[in-house]
Amino acid sequence: CERGALEDLRCLHRPYLFTPPMALWIKGANTLEFEIHASARQLNGLSAIEVGDAIGLSNGSYLWRHWLQIDLVRGLTWLAAVMGCLCLTIGIFLRQNSAFVWFGLTSIFYAVSNVNIIVSQPPMSIEWFAWLAYSSRLMGLTLLCTATLSLYSRSPLWCKQLSLGFALLVPVLVWVSDSHRGFMMVLFAVLIVSIPVMQLIMLRWLSPTKNPLQIMALLLNFVFFSTSIADWMRLGGISQFVGVYLTTYTYGIALVLFCATLVGWLAVSLSQSRLLSADLIKDTQIKSELIIEKIEQISEVSEALHSMQSIALELTDNIPVGVFVMYQDGQGLSRFSFVSTRLLTMLNLERQAVMDHPHLAYARLHPEDKASFRQTSAQAIEKGLYFFWEGRVVVNNAIRWMRTEATQRINREGRCSWDGILTDITELKASQMDQQNTHVLLVASEVNRSRLEERERMLQDLHDGFGSNLISARLRA
Repeated sequence: CERGALEDLRCLHRPYLFTPPMALWIKGANTLEFEIHASARQLNGLSAIEVGDAIGLSNGSYLWRHWLQIDLVRGLTWLAAVMGCLCLTIGIFLRQNSAFVWFGLTSIFYAVSNVNIIVSQPPMSIEWFAWLAYSSRLMGLTLLCTATLSLYSRSPLWCKQLSLGFALLVPVLVWVSDSHRGFMMVLFAVLIVSIPVMQLIMLRWLSPTKNPLQIMALLLNFVFFSTSIADWMRLGGISQFVGVYLTTYTYGIALVLFCATLVGWLAVSLSQSRLLSADLIKDTQIKSELIIEKIEQISEVSEALHSMQSIALELTDNIPVGVFVMYQDGQGLSRFSFVSTRLLTMLNLERQAVMDHPHLAYARLHPEDKASFRQTSAQAIEKGLYFFWEGRVVVNNAIRWMRTEATQRINREGRCSWDGILTDITELKASQMDQQNTHVLLVASEVNRSRLEERERMLQDLHDGFGSNLISARLRA
Protein backbone atom coordinates (compact mmCIF):
# COMPACT_ATOMS: atom_id res chain seq x y z
CA CYS A 1 0.00 0.00 0.00
CA GLU A 2 2.99 2.34 0.55
CA ARG A 3 6.73 2.12 0.16
CA GLY A 4 8.44 0.49 3.11
CA ALA A 5 8.16 -2.51 5.40
CA LEU A 6 4.56 -3.57 5.83
CA GLU A 7 4.78 -3.76 9.64
CA ASP A 8 5.85 -0.09 9.74
CA LEU A 9 2.97 1.23 7.61
CA ARG A 10 -0.52 2.43 8.55
CA CYS A 11 -2.72 1.67 5.51
CA LEU A 12 -6.00 2.19 7.37
CA HIS A 13 -9.22 4.17 6.84
CA ARG A 14 -8.42 5.02 3.24
CA PRO A 15 -9.08 3.53 -0.24
CA TYR A 16 -6.26 2.22 -2.39
CA LEU A 17 -6.21 1.74 -6.17
CA PHE A 18 -3.74 -0.96 -7.24
CA THR A 19 -2.81 -1.24 -10.93
CA PRO A 20 -0.66 -4.40 -11.58
CA PRO A 21 1.67 -4.15 -14.60
CA MET A 22 0.40 -5.63 -17.85
CA ALA A 23 3.26 -8.16 -17.83
CA LEU A 24 1.79 -9.88 -14.78
CA TRP A 25 -1.56 -10.61 -16.39
CA ILE A 26 -2.08 -13.98 -18.08
CA LYS A 27 -4.82 -15.34 -20.26
CA GLY A 28 -7.63 -17.01 -18.42
CA ALA A 29 -7.96 -16.92 -14.64
CA ASN A 30 -5.68 -14.62 -12.64
CA THR A 31 -5.13 -14.99 -8.88
CA LEU A 32 -4.76 -11.86 -6.76
CA GLU A 33 -2.66 -12.44 -3.61
CA PHE A 34 -2.72 -10.02 -0.65
CA GLU A 35 -0.36 -10.00 2.34
CA ILE A 36 -2.04 -8.61 5.45
CA HIS A 37 -0.29 -7.43 8.63
CA ALA A 38 -2.49 -6.82 11.68
CA SER A 39 -2.05 -6.38 15.44
CA ALA A 40 -4.24 -6.59 18.56
CA ARG A 41 -4.94 -2.87 18.30
CA GLN A 42 -6.63 -3.25 14.92
CA LEU A 43 -10.18 -4.25 14.04
CA ASN A 44 -11.51 -7.61 12.86
CA GLY A 45 -12.69 -8.13 9.30
CA LEU A 46 -11.56 -7.19 5.82
CA SER A 47 -12.62 -4.47 3.43
CA ALA A 48 -14.44 -5.17 0.20
CA ILE A 49 -12.41 -5.35 -3.02
CA GLU A 50 -13.57 -4.19 -6.43
CA VAL A 51 -11.89 -5.53 -9.57
CA GLY A 52 -12.30 -3.83 -12.90
CA ASP A 53 -10.91 -1.39 -15.42
CA ALA A 54 -8.37 0.94 -13.75
CA ILE A 55 -9.72 4.09 -15.37
CA GLY A 56 -13.30 3.12 -14.59
CA LEU A 57 -12.44 2.40 -10.96
CA SER A 58 -10.41 5.62 -10.66
CA ASN A 59 -13.23 7.76 -12.01
CA GLY A 60 -15.93 5.84 -10.16
CA SER A 61 -16.07 4.56 -6.58
CA TYR A 62 -12.40 5.25 -5.84
CA LEU A 63 -12.73 8.93 -6.72
CA TRP A 64 -15.57 9.75 -4.34
CA ARG A 65 -14.21 7.48 -1.58
CA HIS A 66 -10.83 9.19 -1.89
CA TRP A 67 -12.52 12.57 -1.58
CA LEU A 68 -14.66 11.46 1.36
CA GLN A 69 -12.04 9.53 3.30
CA ILE A 70 -8.88 11.50 2.51
CA ASP A 71 -9.49 14.92 0.97
CA LEU A 72 -12.43 15.87 3.19
CA VAL A 73 -10.71 14.60 6.35
CA ARG A 74 -7.49 16.38 5.40
CA GLY A 75 -9.46 19.59 4.76
CA LEU A 76 -11.27 19.30 8.10
CA THR A 77 -7.94 18.65 9.80
CA TRP A 78 -6.22 21.72 8.42
CA LEU A 79 -9.32 23.87 8.93
CA ALA A 80 -9.63 22.70 12.55
CA ALA A 81 -5.92 23.36 13.13
CA VAL A 82 -6.16 26.89 11.74
CA MET A 83 -9.40 27.65 13.59
CA GLY A 84 -7.93 26.15 16.76
CA CYS A 85 -4.83 28.36 16.62
CA LEU A 86 -7.04 31.37 15.88
CA CYS A 87 -9.43 30.64 18.78
CA LEU A 88 -6.53 29.90 21.12
CA THR A 89 -4.86 33.20 20.21
CA ILE A 90 -8.13 35.09 20.71
CA GLY A 91 -8.69 33.29 24.02
CA ILE A 92 -5.25 34.29 25.29
CA PHE A 93 -6.00 37.93 24.60
CA LEU A 94 -9.67 37.74 25.74
CA ARG A 95 -9.00 36.15 29.09
CA GLN A 96 -12.53 36.74 30.34
CA ASN A 97 -14.02 34.35 27.75
CA SER A 98 -12.63 30.82 28.29
CA ALA A 99 -14.72 29.28 25.47
CA PHE A 100 -12.15 30.40 22.89
CA VAL A 101 -9.34 28.65 24.78
CA TRP A 102 -11.21 25.36 25.23
CA PHE A 103 -12.46 25.20 21.64
CA GLY A 104 -9.00 26.15 20.40
CA LEU A 105 -7.34 23.31 22.36
CA THR A 106 -10.06 20.87 21.28
CA SER A 107 -9.56 21.74 17.61
CA ILE A 108 -5.80 21.29 17.86
CA PHE A 109 -6.18 17.86 19.51
CA TYR A 110 -8.69 16.90 16.81
CA ALA A 111 -6.19 17.83 14.11
CA VAL A 112 -3.47 15.77 15.81
CA SER A 113 -5.76 12.74 16.19
CA ASN A 114 -6.42 12.69 12.43
CA VAL A 115 -2.81 11.77 11.68
CA ASN A 116 -4.03 8.17 12.09
CA ILE A 117 -6.06 8.69 8.90
CA ILE A 118 -4.04 11.05 6.72
CA VAL A 119 -0.56 9.64 7.55
CA SER A 120 0.36 6.18 6.22
CA GLN A 121 4.09 6.32 6.93
CA PRO A 122 4.50 7.38 10.60
CA PRO A 123 7.71 9.29 11.43
CA MET A 124 7.93 7.31 14.72
CA SER A 125 7.43 3.80 16.00
CA ILE A 126 3.99 2.22 15.65
CA GLU A 127 3.60 2.08 19.45
CA TRP A 128 4.19 5.81 19.86
CA PHE A 129 2.04 6.57 16.84
CA ALA A 130 -0.88 4.50 18.21
CA TRP A 131 -0.50 6.18 21.61
CA LEU A 132 -0.55 9.62 19.97
CA ALA A 133 -3.66 8.81 17.90
CA TYR A 134 -5.71 7.34 20.77
CA SER A 135 -4.58 9.90 23.38
CA SER A 136 -5.23 12.93 21.20
CA ARG A 137 -8.66 11.60 20.16
CA LEU A 138 -9.74 10.87 23.75
CA MET A 139 -8.31 14.14 25.10
CA GLY A 140 -9.98 16.08 22.29
CA LEU A 141 -13.37 14.51 23.02
CA THR A 142 -12.98 15.23 26.74
CA LEU A 143 -11.96 18.83 26.11
CA LEU A 144 -14.97 19.18 23.81
CA CYS A 145 -17.14 18.51 26.86
CA THR A 146 -15.23 21.20 28.78
CA ALA A 147 -15.60 23.62 25.86
CA THR A 148 -19.34 22.94 25.66
CA LEU A 149 -19.73 23.52 29.41
CA SER A 150 -17.92 26.85 29.08
CA LEU A 151 -20.83 28.13 26.97
CA TYR A 152 -23.10 27.97 30.03
CA SER A 153 -22.54 30.57 32.72
CA ARG A 154 -24.34 28.43 35.30
CA SER A 155 -22.00 25.45 34.92
CA PRO A 156 -20.23 24.75 38.25
CA LEU A 157 -16.47 24.76 38.46
CA TRP A 158 -16.25 21.10 39.54
CA CYS A 159 -17.70 19.94 36.21
CA LYS A 160 -14.89 21.62 34.29
CA GLN A 161 -12.31 20.37 36.79
CA LEU A 162 -13.58 16.78 36.47
CA SER A 163 -13.50 16.94 32.67
CA LEU A 164 -10.04 18.49 32.63
CA GLY A 165 -8.74 15.94 35.15
CA PHE A 166 -9.98 13.02 32.99
CA ALA A 167 -8.35 14.60 29.91
CA LEU A 168 -4.98 14.77 31.69
CA LEU A 169 -5.34 11.18 32.94
CA VAL A 170 -6.10 9.73 29.49
CA PRO A 171 -2.52 9.77 28.06
CA VAL A 172 -1.25 7.88 31.10
CA LEU A 173 -3.99 5.25 30.87
CA VAL A 174 -3.45 4.76 27.13
CA TRP A 175 0.29 4.32 27.61
CA VAL A 176 -0.09 1.86 30.50
CA SER A 177 -2.60 -0.23 28.51
CA ASP A 178 -0.32 -0.21 25.45
CA SER A 179 -3.25 1.19 23.44
CA HIS A 180 -5.20 -2.04 23.89
CA ARG A 181 -8.41 -1.91 21.91
CA GLY A 182 -10.57 -3.40 24.68
CA PHE A 183 -9.36 -0.83 27.20
CA MET A 184 -9.89 1.93 24.62
CA MET A 185 -13.50 0.79 24.30
CA VAL A 186 -13.93 1.25 28.07
CA LEU A 187 -12.54 4.79 27.94
CA PHE A 188 -14.72 5.67 24.96
CA ALA A 189 -17.74 4.16 26.76
CA VAL A 190 -17.20 6.54 29.69
CA LEU A 191 -17.32 9.51 27.31
CA ILE A 192 -20.36 8.16 25.45
CA VAL A 193 -22.31 7.71 28.70
CA SER A 194 -21.41 11.24 29.81
CA ILE A 195 -22.95 12.77 26.66
CA PRO A 196 -26.67 12.21 27.54
CA VAL A 197 -25.95 13.24 31.13
CA MET A 198 -24.48 16.51 29.82
CA GLN A 199 -27.47 16.85 27.52
CA LEU A 200 -29.90 16.81 30.43
CA ILE A 201 -27.76 19.18 32.50
CA MET A 202 -27.42 21.63 29.61
CA LEU A 203 -31.19 21.63 29.12
CA ARG A 204 -31.52 22.82 32.73
CA TRP A 205 -28.80 25.44 32.26
CA LEU A 206 -30.23 26.77 29.01
CA SER A 207 -30.50 30.54 29.37
CA PRO A 208 -33.95 32.20 29.02
CA THR A 209 -32.61 34.24 26.10
CA LYS A 210 -32.09 31.03 24.07
CA ASN A 211 -28.43 31.61 23.23
CA PRO A 212 -27.78 30.30 19.66
CA LEU A 213 -24.48 28.73 20.71
CA GLN A 214 -26.16 26.82 23.53
CA ILE A 215 -28.94 25.54 21.25
CA MET A 216 -26.38 24.48 18.63
CA ALA A 217 -24.39 22.66 21.35
CA LEU A 218 -27.51 20.70 22.34
CA LEU A 219 -28.24 19.64 18.74
CA LEU A 220 -24.65 18.70 17.94
CA ASN A 221 -24.37 16.75 21.20
CA PHE A 222 -27.35 14.64 20.12
CA VAL A 223 -25.80 13.97 16.70
CA PHE A 224 -22.44 13.27 18.30
CA PHE A 225 -24.03 10.77 20.72
CA SER A 226 -25.67 8.87 17.85
CA THR A 227 -22.49 8.60 15.79
CA SER A 228 -20.42 7.73 18.85
CA ILE A 229 -22.54 4.63 19.56
CA ALA A 230 -22.13 3.46 15.95
CA ASP A 231 -18.37 4.04 16.04
CA TRP A 232 -18.03 2.31 19.41
CA MET A 233 -19.69 -0.79 17.98
CA ARG A 234 -17.40 -0.65 14.96
CA LEU A 235 -14.37 -0.27 17.23
CA GLY A 236 -15.35 -3.47 19.04
CA GLY A 237 -15.95 -5.41 15.86
CA ILE A 238 -19.66 -5.71 16.60
CA SER A 239 -20.65 -4.21 13.25
CA GLN A 240 -19.04 -4.07 9.82
CA PHE A 241 -16.31 -1.47 9.49
CA VAL A 242 -15.47 0.15 6.20
CA GLY A 243 -14.12 3.67 5.80
CA VAL A 244 -13.61 6.34 8.50
CA TYR A 245 -15.22 6.69 11.92
CA LEU A 246 -18.36 8.80 11.69
CA THR A 247 -17.28 10.92 14.68
CA THR A 248 -14.33 12.10 12.61
CA TYR A 249 -16.81 14.01 10.46
CA THR A 250 -19.32 15.04 13.12
CA TYR A 251 -16.50 15.98 15.50
CA GLY A 252 -14.68 18.04 12.86
CA ILE A 253 -17.81 19.70 11.49
CA ALA A 254 -18.98 20.53 15.02
CA LEU A 255 -15.64 22.10 15.90
CA VAL A 256 -15.54 24.11 12.69
CA LEU A 257 -19.11 25.31 13.28
CA PHE A 258 -18.40 26.25 16.89
CA CYS A 259 -15.15 28.01 16.07
CA ALA A 260 -16.68 29.78 13.08
CA THR A 261 -19.62 30.87 15.24
CA LEU A 262 -17.29 32.13 17.94
CA VAL A 263 -15.13 33.98 15.43
CA GLY A 264 -18.29 35.36 13.80
CA TRP A 265 -19.53 36.45 17.21
CA LEU A 266 -16.18 38.12 17.77
CA ALA A 267 -16.40 39.80 14.36
CA VAL A 268 -19.90 41.07 15.17
CA SER A 269 -18.66 42.26 18.55
CA LEU A 270 -15.75 44.05 16.89
CA SER A 271 -18.12 45.60 14.34
CA GLN A 272 -20.43 46.75 17.11
CA SER A 273 -17.40 47.97 19.01
CA ARG A 274 -16.37 50.02 15.97
CA LEU A 275 -19.85 51.50 15.72
CA LEU A 276 -19.81 52.25 19.43
CA SER A 277 -16.34 53.73 19.08
CA ALA A 278 -17.54 55.90 16.19
CA ASP A 279 -20.53 57.02 18.24
CA LEU A 280 -18.27 57.56 21.21
CA ILE A 281 -15.85 59.61 19.12
CA LYS A 282 -18.77 61.64 17.77
CA ASP A 283 -20.19 62.17 21.24
CA THR A 284 -16.71 62.97 22.50
CA GLN A 285 -16.27 65.59 19.79
CA ILE A 286 -19.64 67.14 20.61
CA LYS A 287 -18.93 67.09 24.31
CA SER A 288 -15.41 68.36 23.68
CA GLU A 289 -16.87 71.31 21.81
CA LEU A 290 -19.28 71.91 24.69
CA ILE A 291 -16.42 71.60 27.15
CA ILE A 292 -14.31 74.03 25.13
CA GLU A 293 -17.28 76.42 25.06
CA LYS A 294 -17.72 76.03 28.81
CA ILE A 295 -13.99 76.50 29.33
CA GLU A 296 -14.14 79.71 27.31
CA GLN A 297 -17.07 80.87 29.41
CA ILE A 298 -15.26 79.88 32.57
CA SER A 299 -12.18 81.66 31.26
CA GLU A 300 -14.21 84.80 30.68
CA VAL A 301 -15.75 84.53 34.13
CA SER A 302 -12.31 83.80 35.58
CA GLU A 303 -10.88 86.86 33.86
CA ALA A 304 -13.77 88.96 35.17
CA LEU A 305 -13.30 87.49 38.63
CA HIS A 306 -9.57 88.07 38.42
CA SER A 307 -10.26 91.65 37.38
CA MET A 308 -12.64 92.09 40.31
CA GLN A 309 -10.08 90.53 42.63
CA SER A 310 -7.43 92.89 41.31
CA ILE A 311 -9.77 95.83 41.89
CA ALA A 312 -10.60 94.53 45.38
CA LEU A 313 -6.92 94.05 46.20
CA GLU A 314 -6.09 97.48 44.84
CA LEU A 315 -8.95 98.92 46.85
CA THR A 316 -7.80 97.25 50.07
CA ASP A 317 -4.28 98.47 49.45
CA ASN A 318 -5.37 102.06 48.85
CA ILE A 319 -7.80 102.56 51.72
CA PRO A 320 -6.19 103.84 54.96
CA VAL A 321 -7.05 100.70 56.94
CA GLY A 322 -5.82 97.10 56.97
CA VAL A 323 -8.23 94.37 55.87
CA PHE A 324 -8.14 90.74 57.02
CA VAL A 325 -10.23 87.56 56.97
CA MET A 326 -9.74 84.97 59.71
CA TYR A 327 -11.22 81.52 60.28
CA GLN A 328 -10.91 78.66 62.74
CA ASP A 329 -9.35 75.45 61.45
CA GLY A 330 -10.26 71.90 62.51
CA GLN A 331 -8.12 72.22 65.63
CA GLY A 332 -9.88 75.40 66.76
CA LEU A 333 -6.91 77.65 65.91
CA SER A 334 -7.44 81.03 64.26
CA ARG A 335 -5.79 81.48 60.88
CA PHE A 336 -5.71 84.17 58.21
CA SER A 337 -7.23 83.42 54.80
CA PHE A 338 -6.58 86.98 53.54
CA VAL A 339 -4.35 89.83 54.68
CA SER A 340 -4.08 93.14 52.85
CA THR A 341 -0.78 94.78 52.08
CA ARG A 342 -1.76 97.81 54.17
CA LEU A 343 -2.20 95.62 57.29
CA LEU A 344 1.20 93.97 56.71
CA THR A 345 2.80 97.41 56.47
CA MET A 346 1.04 98.62 59.63
CA LEU A 347 2.33 95.65 61.65
CA ASN A 348 5.64 95.20 59.75
CA LEU A 349 4.93 91.57 58.85
CA GLU A 350 5.58 89.30 55.86
CA ARG A 351 2.51 87.83 54.11
CA GLN A 352 3.63 84.20 53.95
CA ALA A 353 5.00 84.28 57.48
CA VAL A 354 1.75 85.57 59.02
CA MET A 355 -0.35 83.18 56.88
CA ASP A 356 1.67 80.22 58.14
CA HIS A 357 2.10 81.53 61.69
CA PRO A 358 -0.81 83.81 62.69
CA HIS A 359 0.59 84.18 66.22
CA LEU A 360 3.12 86.64 64.77
CA ALA A 361 0.34 89.23 64.54
CA TYR A 362 -0.73 88.47 68.13
CA ALA A 363 2.89 88.94 69.24
CA ARG A 364 2.68 92.61 68.19
CA LEU A 365 0.20 93.36 71.03
CA HIS A 366 1.44 95.42 73.92
CA PRO A 367 2.00 93.16 76.96
CA GLU A 368 -0.39 95.24 79.10
CA ASP A 369 -3.19 95.00 76.52
CA LYS A 370 -3.04 91.28 75.66
CA ALA A 371 -5.43 90.32 78.45
CA SER A 372 -8.13 92.72 77.25
CA PHE A 373 -7.71 91.51 73.67
CA ARG A 374 -8.15 87.86 74.71
CA GLN A 375 -11.21 88.69 76.79
CA THR A 376 -12.88 90.69 74.03
CA SER A 377 -12.05 88.03 71.42
CA ALA A 378 -13.42 85.19 73.57
CA GLN A 379 -16.69 87.02 74.20
CA ALA A 380 -17.14 87.82 70.51
CA ILE A 381 -16.47 84.21 69.42
CA GLU A 382 -18.65 82.69 72.12
CA LYS A 383 -21.65 84.97 71.63
CA GLY A 384 -21.18 85.87 67.97
CA LEU A 385 -20.96 89.57 68.84
CA TYR A 386 -19.50 92.38 66.83
CA PHE A 387 -15.79 92.46 67.64
CA PHE A 388 -14.45 95.87 68.68
CA TRP A 389 -11.17 96.45 70.45
CA GLU A 390 -8.78 99.34 70.91
CA GLY A 391 -5.31 98.88 72.27
CA ARG A 392 -1.63 99.31 71.83
CA VAL A 393 0.80 97.36 69.63
CA VAL A 394 4.56 97.48 69.47
CA VAL A 395 5.98 97.90 65.96
CA ASN A 396 9.68 98.58 65.43
CA ASN A 397 10.06 99.33 69.16
CA ALA A 398 7.42 102.05 68.85
CA ILE A 399 4.01 102.02 70.50
CA ARG A 400 1.08 102.47 68.17
CA TRP A 401 -2.63 102.57 68.97
CA MET A 402 -4.81 100.26 66.86
CA ARG A 403 -8.55 99.74 66.54
CA THR A 404 -9.79 96.32 65.36
CA GLU A 405 -13.36 95.74 64.15
CA ALA A 406 -14.76 92.48 62.70
CA THR A 407 -18.08 90.81 61.95
CA GLN A 408 -18.76 87.09 62.11
CA ARG A 409 -20.16 84.99 59.20
CA ILE A 410 -20.49 81.32 58.20
CA ASN A 411 -18.61 80.48 54.97
CA ARG A 412 -19.49 77.83 52.33
CA GLU A 413 -17.59 75.12 54.19
CA GLY A 414 -19.72 75.74 57.27
CA ARG A 415 -16.83 77.25 59.18
CA CYS A 416 -16.96 80.46 61.18
CA SER A 417 -14.91 83.31 59.76
CA TRP A 418 -14.33 86.96 60.69
CA ASP A 419 -14.12 89.84 58.21
CA GLY A 420 -12.42 92.80 59.79
CA ILE A 421 -10.36 95.95 59.48
CA LEU A 422 -7.42 97.31 61.43
CA THR A 423 -7.17 101.09 61.86
CA ASP A 424 -4.16 103.02 63.11
CA ILE A 425 -5.59 105.51 65.63
CA THR A 426 -2.29 106.69 67.10
CA GLU A 427 -2.84 110.28 65.90
CA LEU A 428 -6.46 110.15 67.08
CA LYS A 429 -5.36 109.01 70.51
CA ALA A 430 -2.71 111.73 70.62
CA SER A 431 -5.32 114.31 69.63
CA GLN A 432 -7.68 112.99 72.30
CA MET A 433 -4.93 113.26 74.89
CA ASP A 434 -4.15 116.80 73.75
CA GLN A 435 -7.83 117.66 74.05
CA GLN A 436 -7.92 116.19 77.51
CA ASN A 437 -4.82 118.14 78.53
CA THR A 438 -6.25 121.34 77.03
CA HIS A 439 -9.50 120.75 78.83
CA VAL A 440 -7.66 120.29 82.09
CA LEU A 441 -5.73 123.51 81.52
CA LEU A 442 -8.92 125.38 80.61
CA VAL A 443 -10.66 124.09 83.72
CA ALA A 444 -7.70 125.10 85.88
CA SER A 445 -7.57 128.50 84.21
CA GLU A 446 -11.29 128.98 84.72
CA VAL A 447 -10.93 128.06 88.36
CA ASN A 448 -8.11 130.59 88.80
CA ARG A 449 -10.13 133.25 87.00
CA SER A 450 -13.10 132.61 89.22
CA ARG A 451 -10.96 132.90 92.30
CA LEU A 452 -9.47 136.24 91.10
CA GLU A 453 -12.94 137.60 90.37
CA GLU A 454 -14.08 136.55 93.82
CA ARG A 455 -11.15 138.32 95.34
CA GLU A 456 -11.86 141.47 93.37
CA ARG A 457 -15.51 141.46 94.51
CA MET A 458 -14.44 140.99 98.06
CA LEU A 459 -11.93 143.83 97.79
CA GLN A 460 -14.57 145.99 96.15
CA ASP A 461 -16.97 145.21 98.88
CA LEU A 462 -14.36 146.03 101.44
CA HIS A 463 -13.54 149.20 99.63
CA ASP A 464 -17.17 150.16 99.32
CA GLY A 465 -17.81 149.54 102.98
CA PHE A 466 -14.82 151.54 104.08
CA GLY A 467 -15.82 154.48 101.86
CA SER A 468 -19.38 154.58 103.21
CA ASN A 469 -18.10 154.63 106.73
CA LEU A 470 -15.72 157.47 105.90
CA ILE A 471 -18.53 159.60 104.39
CA SER A 472 -20.70 158.97 107.39
CA ALA A 473 -17.92 160.23 109.66
CA ARG A 474 -17.43 163.36 107.65
CA LEU A 475 -21.11 164.17 107.72
CA ARG A 476 -21.14 163.86 111.44
CA ALA A 477 -18.26 166.29 111.67
